[in-house]
Amino acid sequence: MHVRKNLAGFRDSPDVNVFAEAVGGFDFVLDPFFDLHLEKTIELLNPFGKYITCGLVGQNEHAAAAAGVISAPPDSSKILYHAMIKNLSLMGNCIGLGSDLDAAMQDYTAGVLRPVVDSVYSGDDASAFMNRTFNDSNRFGKVVFRYAA
Repeated sequence: MHVRKNLAGFRDSPDVNVFAEAVGGFDFVLDPFFDLHLEKTIELLNPFGKYITCGLVGQNEHAAAAAGVISAPPDSSKILYHAMIKNLSLMGNCIGLGSDLDAAMQDYTAGVLRPVVDSVYSGDDASAFMNRTFNDSNRFGKVVFRYAA
C-alpha cells in the first residue's frame, strides 16, 4: 500500500480506507515518530484502541532538517478529542540509545541478563501477540514476536 506523505489525515487515502475496512479497523498503532504520524493516525483507531510511540523525528532542529521535516506541532485538541471520544490509550516509551541496546545485548550474550519470556509468537499470530502484550493481565514477562528477515 502506498500512502502519500502530504495527506491531512490517513483517512484521506482510499488505500488506507479499503485496508482498514478489510481488517475491521485498527486496535493498535505502533509509531516511531509521533510528530509525523500521531495526528494522522489517531482517527483510524477503533474505540478502546492503543497508540504507542517511542520517539519523534524532530528531536532537535538538526534532526528535523536532516529528515526533511517541516511541520507544525500536532494539534493537541484534535488528538485529545479522539482519545476522549473513543476511550483511547496514548502511550510513550523511550527506548534509549543504540549504545544502550549494544550494552544490553553484550550482557545478554554474557549471561548477565536472563529475561523472563512469557510467550513467543510468529507468522500469522500478530493479533494474539498484540493481545497478550497489551491486554492480558495474566502476562508475566516479555512477550516476543519472532519474524523472519
